Amino acid sequence: MVSYALDIENQRIASAMLELGISKDELITKKLEDFAGFNVTPEIQKLRYEHYAKLLKNTVNEIRELLKKRHASMLPGEYKVTTTESVEEVTYESNKNISQELNRFPPKQREILINTLTSFDLIKLPKKEKPKALKQNKSEKNLDSVTNKKNYKEMFKKHQDLQIMNINSLKKEQKQLQIDLYNKTAKSMKEHELREKNYENFRKILAKEREEMHIKKKESIDMRKLSFEQLSDNDIAQRLERKLSFEQLSDNDIAQRLERFDKKIHKSEELRIEAIMNKIQKTVTLREASERVEMRYKEKSKSNELELFNKLVDKQNKVKTARERNEEKIHNKMQKTKEEFEKRHQIALERIRSAENDLLYNAKKMENQMKASQKIVQDRKKKLYEDFEIKKELNKLKDYECLLKVQRAKRKFDYKMSKKLEKALEQNDRINEMKIAKEKEAYNNRESAIKAMIEKEKLFEAVAVIWKSPRSKTAQEKIKSLNIRSIEASISGADE
Repeated sequence: MVSYALDIENQRIASAMLELGISKDELITKKLEDFAGFNVTPEIQKLRYEHYAKLLKNTVNEIRELLKKRHASMLPGEYKVTTTESVEEVTYESNKNISQELNRFPPKQREILINTLTSFDLIKLPKKEKPKALKQNKSEKNLDSVTNKKNYKEMFKKHQDLQIMNINSLKKEQKQLQIDLYNKTAKSMKEHELREKNYENFRKILAKEREEMHIKKKESIDMRKLSFEQLSDNDIAQRLERKLSFEQLSDNDIAQRLERFDKKIHKSEELRIEAIMNKIQKTVTLREASERVEMRYKEKSKSNELELFNKLVDKQNKVKTARERNEEKIHNKMQKTKEEFEKRHQIALERIRSAENDLLYNAKKMENQMKASQKIVQDRKKKLYEDFEIKKELNKLKDYECLLKVQRAKRKFDYKMSKKLEKALEQNDRINEMKIAKEKEAYNNRESAIKAMIEKEKLFEAVAVIWKSPRSKTAQEKIKSLNIRSIEASISGADE
């Protein structure tokens, strides 16, 4: 169940909400858990909750102040609260706050907001005119009613056009904000998207190459089939011609053709035998040449083996004597170098041990410093990122607050315009009713005056007849038909 900060079903609160342009969604009470989401830190969650709670508190205070003002206006003059601040001070402060809020927007959005706020003051209904006491002609009355209706229709159309323009401008702003957010988030996703796109493009290229290879194979197979079909048709035609020509030949022609065919076969066999004999001769010659080379190599090797063996023995003896001498020299040098090396090695080991100890100490010291510096850098990065996210969230919340204010001002303006239109229509209906009542009264007065005039004329005629001859029959009949009082009144009126 959705819970609200105030009782929306109460008529006083509902009327105050309409007058201030506040919607039901602005009075919904939310908890801290309602502002949680994906990749939302607890700090941003708390910031959103505090901002929403502040807005809700301000809206509730506005509704309560309006209700207090209404209650104070209903009280007598003695109990009304007097305000010390002048109207000029309040308007100056409100204009200052509005200008500060508008300066936070970029120039394009600022122009749109200024146009939406200033458009509320462009249309103004005409002032209420009191009905005149003087009588007007019927033609003038009809013209006034027609012109008033036309003016109201024009004003209503202008109001509708302005509302449509404001809605379109707000939609454009929302689209621009969505595009900016998308561009900001797209930068972080570009690398992953590029990899995916490259992988997809590579897959598409492979698929296209496979399709092209498959199409080429199909085309080659189709061409082969077509060529085979064409060739088969030609072969069939040639075979049919051959059969027909063979049936038409005689026995002599057939014998001649067979002899020619036997000759060709004999020639081909002779050629094949010649080729085989040439191959055999070549192989024989190659074998003979290889055998000759082997014989020469064996003869030379036998004569040179003894000489080479004697030379090798002499060389080995010389090498042994030289080797023994060199070994003695080397052994002596090795002992000297060994002693010197041991001395230097001990000195170097001592130096290395001291250097290792120094290096270990310095390395540990550097590690500690690096860890401390890395921790400081990470903490700074984390703090900067958090500050950036908080500033970003604050800007979003400020933009949302400004949008709420604009929407509230629009609803407030629509409510005021509807009230003014209702009052104007009610006034018009009252004027029409007054006109109809006056017309009825004038008609009744005219009818009663006509009847009175007719009665007066009848009375004057009767009085004239009675005055001339009061004892005549006609006079006596008119006296009976008329009342004596009316006659006396008519006589007195005539004497006067």
